[in-house]
Amino acid sequence: MTCLVLIITPVMILLAADNAVTLDERIYGEAQKIFRLSNNPPLAMMIYNSSDFCEIPLENIISEYIKKTDFNRINTPLKVKRDFLQYIHKTLKKENIDKYLNDELSNFKKEVETLNSEAIQYYSTQEIKNEILPLFLNYQFDFTNETPQELSQEQKELFNKNMNNEFLSKISEETSGIVISGFDKETLKGSYCAFEMIANTGKKVEITNEIEEINVKKNTIKIFAQSDVIESFFNGIDETLIQDISENINYYVNQTIEYILNCAEDKKTISDSDLKKIRENFELIKENPMMKDNFMSDIETLKDNIMENILYEIEGMPKKELLNMAKSLIKITRLKRILSSERVTVGEEVTSYVLTLKDGVEIYKENEY
Repeated sequence: MTCLVLIITPVMILLAADNAVTLDERIYGEAQKIFRLSNNPPLAMMIYNSSDFCEIPLENIISEYIKKTDFNRINTPLKVKRDFLQYIHKTLKKENIDKYLNDELSNFKKEVETLNSEAIQYYSTQEIKNEILPLFLNYQFDFTNETPQELSQEQKELFNKNMNNEFLSKISEETSGIVISGFDKETLKGSYCAFEMIANTGKKVEITNEIEEINVKKNTIKIFAQSDVIESFFNGIDETLIQDISENINYYVNQTIEYILNCAEDKKTISDSDLKKIRENFELIKENPMMKDNFMSDIETLKDNIMENILYEIEGMPKKELLNMAKSLIKITRLKRILSSERVTVGEEVTSYVLTLKDGVEIYKENEY
């Protein structure tokens, strides 16, 4: 895992990343996650999620890609994206992807063999839906040998289907994320694109979660991978808290209504017929989903207003201040993981790349600013 920050202003693009990488469930602090593609035009690439693709380090793939690419011709983030994906398809052999999937499948089947009776009962009686499945419709994995023999034929078929879906879901989570950003020398504006790659035997490489912003017209801050802490910092409220409030808002409204009605009944200040009409109207309020919808809409408007003010302030920030801001955003994510007793998957050191049309790509280690 990782934490990446991308900041774009009219004159500067800043990419920042921590140095943690997870290998075989262990976390190391020596990872390179940002790569200078070109000084002229200024272009850089960041990676997140899995640092390997089909068991090949992305660092190796990107380093070789840089050596073989003419960035005078492939000179915008969108062109780099298209060219890089073509390079991935040409470089990765079918054997690479098959070996990766077979290794993952072998490990997953070992997990299937250890399922307890409760899990077997669940997977043999309930169909598991999988949203990622359309990407993999042309390929099915067989779990016949791992299917408990005591099940009926119908249950065996369902168990096999569910294990296939669960394995595809597992594979879909092991994406390699790419962020490409830089200035276009013709429009003189910054752009970026981002996407995640998934290995697939049928079509080799699937692309998901694509984002493209070409010739960005306003200040932009984007967070990739572990974004929850930074988004809470910017929004002024934790997203989990927002969801909790929205889920319980009807309960609190209902409690308030009941309290008002009980008070009215106790004081006998309202006639029974009027009280009945009030209660009927309150029942309509209780069932109205607009309260929750309006609450969420107001929260989103508030978040947008807060973020708009932040984006306005960064435009005139000196380089040093932007560097410190990006570093601090990554640091608070690491601190939150430590204080929450969670697995600390954000590295201690931060490296930043600054792109400008004037100076190209400048690299800043944490102790250099």
